[in-house]
Amino acid sequence: MILAVLLACGECVFDETVMGRVTTSDGVALEGVEVSSCAGDRCAYGDIACATTTTGLGGLYALPVPMCRPEAFACELSPIRVEAEGCETAEVRTGLSPGPVDIVVECP
Repeated sequence: MILAVLLACGECVFDETVMGRVTTSDGVALEGVEVSSCAGDRCAYGDIACATTTTGLGGLYALPVPMCRPEAFACELSPIRVEAEGCETAEVRTGLSPGPVDIVVECP
């Protein structure tokens, strides 16, 4: 019993930096766009509640995505959300250690 409690204490208590690129469906890079991730209500525990960054040249971003534990022994990264003026909001979920996460935003 004590071992289970100790193992649970070190589980999912960090964030993971996710990098990628934000583009339109036509492949145009979006610069100066807000990319964010919030732990939200699903998370029983997390180090940071929300993280936000802005895309740079070529639509590139690096974001410390909060990892959370929605239930015992289950870890997940919080969703990544992109909001660009005049475009639909995009939200993606990834697995742990996802590698580059490119996000396509629909802009009418």
